[in-house]
Amino acid sequence: RTTPVDWRQWLDIVDEVGLVPVGVTDASLAERLLVRYGIARRSQLAGRAETRDSFHALQGLAPGGVTPVVVRRLMDDWKFKDARSTIRLANAIATRMAAAPPGDAGLADLWRRYEAATSRRALERLQKDL
Repeated sequence: RTTPVDWRQWLDIVDEVGLVPVGVTDASLAERLLVRYGIARRSQLAGRAETRDSFHALQGLAPGGVTPVVVRRLMDDWKFKDARSTIRLANAIATRMAAAPPGDAGLADLWRRYEAATSRRALERLQKDL
């Protein structure tokens, strides 16, 4: 990184590297601590826990748990409202592809397009191609 890590990146790291892997299911545990000690305000965390829950559910749909680039960027930038709507779209696409017969010749290419999607528009084009 070329910029210092702020409390938001720290919180993401604590959650994704520490709490989630050990099975903590309370998505707002670390958030409450930051609010309690005056590091963050509730309004700054609005929608974060719910969006993270949706993100983790989306990870469970794709082979290898890879989510589209656009979703990861929105999550990294803390654009939770946009992330939620994009996650819903990605979820619909991934659910449909996951239900496809395993021998479908074009399925691997569709998953690659899904993972490489850098915009909502790219996901919408993919959805039309399904």
